[in-house]
Amino acid sequence: MLHEEAGGQGTFQDPITVAVPGHQGAMDWTPGTKFYLPTVKRYVIVEDSGATRAPAGTDTHLDMWIGGQNGSRAATDACESDITSRRAPALLNPPPGLDVIAGPIYDDGCHI
Repeated sequence: MLHEEAGGQGTFQDPITVAVPGHQGAMDWTPGTKFYLPTVKRYVIVEDSGATRAPAGTDTHLDMWIGGQNGSRAATDACESDITSRRAPALLNPPPGLDVIAGPIYDDGCHI
């Protein structure tokens, strides 16, 4: 595992933590699997389990850590909803060097 707790900057070297459906030992994706999310311009890495199951018509579901610094519950929920409503595509095992907006998704505002 790369991080001691959920975190990351979204770069190839420091991807953001995501949770996937399943539980320890029976996760949908192996810990350490990387994805690139082009709609939020961040690399993410599987480091947790317990995400909700994939919605009908999709291949998987990734619950991404968004931070939440300096934000109300309503503001962070709205940011999460905006990301979820995009049905963000995910590129499995991406190469380094893709376009990135480094930093947490939510830090005194939603940065996507």
